[in-house]
Amino acid sequence: MGSDSSIKRSVTTAQAIKMLADEGLEINEKEAEEILDLLYFLGKLTVNQLVKNSTDNNIKPSAKRMRSIKTRERNSKT
Repeated sequence: MGSDSSIKRSVTTAQAIKMLADEGLEINEKEAEEILDLLYFLGKLTVNQLVKNSTDNNIKPSAKRMRSIKTRERNSKT
């Protein structure tokens, strides 16, 4: 589950460090990167599971949502 610098992320390691410091948890940059890797992995896993479940139940995501999902999948492969 290594970091993939080609994936655009909306939360930087600096932001994660600051957010956690504001809550009283001090972490370094490597720990912040590992936490973000895990959170992004869990987010992607959750979205993929929701999409799978919706297609299993014949519930189709909107065309706009499917474009967004396909774009994210394509970006994560590069």
